[in-house]
Amino acid sequence: MGISINTSLLSNVFINNQSAEAIAVLGNSKLLEIADIEQSFLLSNKSDAEAILNRVLQEVKARPGSDYAVRLEFNYLPIAVASSCADGSVFNSRYPQQSCLSISVSPHDLPVGNWEPNNYANISQWLDGLSVYDPQHLLYLTDCDNTLWAGDVTDDAVFKAAVEMGLISWKNTQPFTDRPLPKPDMTVLEYYDYLDSIDPFLSYNFPLQAFSGLTLNDMKKAFDYASDHGMLPVPYREMRNLVHTLQTRGVGVGFVSASSFPLVALMLEESGFTDGKAGFGSLAYVEGVDGYVIDPKDPNKKEILLSDLVQAKALTSASQMFEEFGNYIFTFRPSEILNGREGKEVGALSIAQRHAQRLHLSADEIYAAGFSGDNIAPFADLPGFSPRAQGNDQGLVRALPFVTHPLWLNIYRGKLTQTGLDLKNKKSNSDNFYDFVDQNATLHQNVFVVNQLGIARADLANRDQVGSFVPQAIPTDATDVVSDVGL
Repeated sequence: MGISINTSLLSNVFINNQSAEAIAVLGNSKLLEIADIEQSFLLSNKSDAEAILNRVLQEVKARPGSDYAVRLEFNYLPIAVASSCADGSVFNSRYPQQSCLSISVSPHDLPVGNWEPNNYANISQWLDGLSVYDPQHLLYLTDCDNTLWAGDVTDDAVFKAAVEMGLISWKNTQPFTDRPLPKPDMTVLEYYDYLDSIDPFLSYNFPLQAFSGLTLNDMKKAFDYASDHGMLPVPYREMRNLVHTLQTRGVGVGFVSASSFPLVALMLEESGFTDGKAGFGSLAYVEGVDGYVIDPKDPNKKEILLSDLVQAKALTSASQMFEEFGNYIFTFRPSEILNGREGKEVGALSIAQRHAQRLHLSADEIYAAGFSGDNIAPFADLPGFSPRAQGNDQGLVRALPFVTHPLWLNIYRGKLTQTGLDLKNKKSNSDNFYDFVDQNATLHQNVFVVNQLGIARADLANRDQVGSFVPQAIPTDATDVVSDVGL
């Protein structure tokens, strides 16, 4: 009896982009057999079908679990260009011009998780396409709030925790002077919600202003309170897996957020996107709304950018930052923000420059492998299109030249519900993503867009809660992993 594989083992297995489960149905049993391969792909050589099935069996046994896809491709190619010959030496009789059956399998390092199937297939195709690049020259740029997790770490979680703890009240904070004033008897939280109800961009950064005058340790206490009381946003496991897949392949990932720099650094480590160690997991790859801090021992009360202090001391983790500067007083300047496209572009460029310096490259040798955000808007700087007030994640795109087919992942704003994560909810005045798609088709055909309507099958029952994730090892240097993944 020849080789056969039960269909129960074939979930997320694809042969030349066809489902192995569907191919098995062609036969008369619940098994994938040599005859199924021959019939589906019109192969005249039984030994070739056997070689393909054998390779499928090897990969199914080797993958960590059925959540990891096996994507096998085969073709008859001239030996000069084939990556390998399935039989090792014998020419294929069907093509006598010195050709052989070439079989390749994409690394099954990105779990399927709850990705919508078409989105997963597109992302896998994009990952395969990156293999022609030296990974040291690549940087993937991502927003954080509502992109890596469902919610805002500062506004939705830590600010509200600080109010509950009594760290923030009208005794130590003031309303914005250039925006609607609070109505009588409004609490600080009610004022924030009031601004948000008028326009979300009116409420932006009020929490950061409210933190002014507190120490970094106070901010850390509020973050810990939010963590202990289940107030932190729920991370998307799928996005975490994507980030780790890129880092493991040697591609740097830059995190650019409109949340507070110290708080987003804590959240990235808490949810397992970074590990605070030297290399890809360090603070060198993080940019957030940068607060100024004042050394309490400085009689002149000079304001210094926190990120400048962090980079000057080459600190890699949030814990090091708070240990070193925890008693410094936080102060916020509304002009120093990453709300707009220009701010996010500057943040992305800063990460790219540090990435290049770390790998002894010049900044113009770094290419953007892809982007992800929740506030993608059309290219405002292209001819024939008007700028939009929103779309700050567009700034990520303007920072670096693209690879030939970058990934553009637009995550719709997430909302926790009783039944799980509702990712279809987008605030009504946000940019229309389909406008961007139309522009892209006309002007940027080389940009590969995934219209991510959310992680379509996401639900809380199958999702890691914040704090329960044990981070895997993140490479400290891109050169450490290149040979292991065959790039």
